[in-house]
Amino acid sequence: MLPTSLPATSAVHHTNEPDRFAAALLGGAFEFRAIADSPFSATLRLLRLGDLVVQLAQVGPHRSRSALSPGLSMLLVPLRVGRALPRVNGRPVDTTGMVFVPGGHEFSCHAPAPLEWAAVGLLPRLLDEWAEEGLAPLSRSGGPDIVAPPARTLQALAGALAFAARLADELPELLLSKVCATGLAMSLSETLSDCIAAAGGARPRPRACRDAWRILRNADAYLASRLDQPIYTGELCNALGVSARRLHYAFAATVGLSPHAYLKARRLALARRALLRPDAIGPHRVKTVAMMHGFMHFGHFAQDYRKMFGESPSATFASARR
Repeated sequence: MLPTSLPATSAVHHTNEPDRFAAALLGGAFEFRAIADSPFSATLRLLRLGDLVVQLAQVGPHRSRSALSPGLSMLLVPLRVGRALPRVNGRPVDTTGMVFVPGGHEFSCHAPAPLEWAAVGLLPRLLDEWAEEGLAPLSRSGGPDIVAPPARTLQALAGALAFAARLADELPELLLSKVCATGLAMSLSETLSDCIAAAGGARPRPRACRDAWRILRNADAYLASRLDQPIYTGELCNALGVSARRLHYAFAATVGLSPHAYLKARRLALARRALLRPDAIGPHRVKTVAMMHGFMHFGHFAQDYRKMFGESPSATFASARR
């Protein structure tokens, strides 16, 4: 999926009224009710990144009924649950799994304790792309289902979603930049696809070595023509006219890295060059550079940067000022 290159939009809603909270949610018709003797309170953060819509909610104990619009499926990722687990259509859900709800389907939730979750809207064409690439743990023919990716990839997705939504509160000025918004959307899309791929247990299909090297040469030529631009997996697939699956196998067979890892290292190098520029000034310069190059989580960016270059991004920035 290649998100639209538009500035992000965000909104934050705080309410003690279930009907107001239900009306603020996107993607269908929703009904919320507080559980007896439990006061209702909710906070909803909405973030639009082109075609990608992220909703992050903190909700007190409640019961809910939901019906998704036919043209929009949804992936619900629990971020924090209480000891009394929430149940979706009667099935307990914790932070080791996520709930996939196909478009046009209904589901109910009973949450006896406060609950924090993130929801990502999935357009049909994205699900078609995943199915075509063999990443198909999500079935649109049945009702809501629980998907359990490996813990590491699910934690990465949960962290990315929570961070993206928090930007609505903490650094909304960065989201006004088309470059930052596009980088954020691209990086979040890659993290989402990685999580789905891990959940589906996709396996490589045999490919001719000659084909793999041809794809790599074309990728090198494309990257060489855009030395100053951060490039993402979806953009590279579109430029080369290959699926994400073929691109992955070509990189794995030739350089021993996934396209995501390869392009991430390239974006780290571009971020370092941006930090070393003598005109790199501003109160949020390090954070702005990270966002412009697709790094959503500043802590992870600093950790990866230090591992690659032996110093923190702020140290690089400070040395450039000296």
